[in-house]
Amino acid sequence: MDLECIPCFISQAIRASRMVTKNREVIESVVKEVMKYLLSVKWSIPSMLLAPQLYSIVRRITGSHDPYYKVKKLSNEIMLSLYNDFERVVRESSDPLLTALKIAAAGNIIDFGALSYNVNVNSIKRSIYNVLTKDFKINDYKVFRERLEKAKTLLYFFDNAGEIVLDKLLIETILQIRSLDKIVFVVKGGPLINDATVDDLREVGLDRIERAEVKTVSNGDPGTGYSMSSPEILKWIKESDIVIAKGQGNYELFSSVRGVFFLLIVKCSVVARHLNVNIGDIVLKYSY
Repeated sequence: MDLECIPCFISQAIRASRMVTKNREVIESVVKEVMKYLLSVKWSIPSMLLAPQLYSIVRRITGSHDPYYKVKKLSNEIMLSLYNDFERVVRESSDPLLTALKIAAAGNIIDFGALSYNVNVNSIKRSIYNVLTKDFKINDYKVFRERLEKAKTLLYFFDNAGEIVLDKLLIETILQIRSLDKIVFVVKGGPLINDATVDDLREVGLDRIERAEVKTVSNGDPGTGYSMSSPEILKWIKESDIVIAKGQGNYELFSSVRGVFFLLIVKCSVVARHLNVNIGDIVLKYSY
């Protein structure tokens, strides 16, 4: 974990708490508990492995099971209302797969962990169309296309609610090009920031994708799935022909794992330095 992650975690805790309460004493209690936890762990641990426990603190002290519930529902609703617009962009492009990948990467801007974001149709649409004017700063599209031509299985690590509507568009575009025997979707087994859950998949219709199954990873609460550091998850990756991991968090966790395509927009200086790109760049990177 980089030192910049420490103030970021505290800011996230404050932001999440304010989603459900204006009581300063409650928010102070959350911040103090988060600081106490951060002081109790080794800072060599990847930041994404600390996030579940930190948000568990927020849920426990505020008494809210899902602080971002309303924001996630609104994000899904807004993106579903825009689906036809982006589907048309993909359909009318000279390379629908490349365009769908760029749109899915652009959707990664809907991130309430890394960013404080205004959820409305105009801001989201404007942000995504702005990203679409860019090329991938790291572009392993040729490798992606080559591996897809031989693939029979797909493993897809989702990131955020709302964003998953554009992931759905990408998956549908992939299936128009290549018939797959098996698709595995990976989401959080319970609320964590605005990360996608099983309920979000159902809400946007991803549960209706044929030959797809859903697996869950832990949000820090018991019984919600495997820890993201579990050897079982590495087994899922090894057994899959194509692996797509969305967002900065999945990149931080799996950047040293071979055989993963990382699809994201860079939103913080730590990830920007690691990838040697700028904040705001979109990335399609394959880990060899």
